Formats: sequence, C-alpha cells, structure tokens
Amino acid sequence: MQRSARMTGGSGGSGGGGTSTPDSLESYEAFRRRLQADLAAAQSLCQDLMEEERSYRELESNIAVLQREKLGSLTTLVPLGAGVHAQAAVPDTSRLFVHVALGFHPELTLEEAAAAAAARRRHLQTQLARRGAEAAAIMAHLRLMSRA
Repeated sequence: MQRSARMTGGSGGSGGGGTSTPDSLESYEAFRRRLQADLAAAQSLCQDLMEEERSYRELESNIAVLQREKLGSLTTLVPLGAGVHAQAAVPDTSRLFVHVALGFHPELTLEEAAAAAAARRRHLQTQLARRGAEAAAIMAHLRLMSRA
C-alpha cells in the first residue's frame, strides 16, 4: 500500500524535473527485462516458423522430383527424433502422409500433397510476417527505452 502511495505521489514520477526514485527505476528495469524476454520469445517463434516453412518448401521440392522422375519406390532416411534416423523403404510413392496441422497426417496423392504444402507455406509466411512485425515493434520499444 505504501508503494502505490509513493508511485502516485507528485514527486519522482515520469512527469517531473528529471529526478528518479528507486521505485520508478525498478519498474523501468522490470519493464525492460519483460521487453527483452518478449523479444527473445518472438525471435524464437520466428525461427520455428522459418524452420517449418523451410520444411514444407523442401517437401514441395521432393514432390516435384517424385512427379518429374516418376519414381515408383524409393529408400530414404526417416527421422525418429533426437537426431536419430532410420532407413525406410517406400514401395509406393503415389501417396504420402503429410502433416497438415494439429497432429493430423492424412494420406494424400502427390498433387494433393503439393497443394497442402503450398497452402501451409502461405499460412506460415503470413504468420512469419505478423510475428516479425511484432518482434520489430518490441525492438523499437527497447531502442526507445535505451535513449530515455
């Protein structure tokens, strides 16, 4: 209760003669730390979105190779997690299981898979633009605070 009385009092606020109280410095530092944490989270999310978009771009490229070369079967490496891969034989490449969203992996023809990958990439690019703008705004706030 005393803290709120001091912060709302006439001296030491943001509209005075340039003096600062310890409370206002603490709140400034807390806000700056919060902005830095928000920036780190936004940049991490952008990295994740870029990686997922790259993955779908690679899928589109692989589908194009399958269609162009008319490969009926192939041998590939499948990621198992934690950097571990296993060799897998694919006897029929006319249909693929594609992660579309929310853990769903429908079996699609090559044409359907290419269309789904393109749609997902467009969605990811939209999300990336939005999140990139948010990160830029946070960076602008931090720069503004560093000049204050």
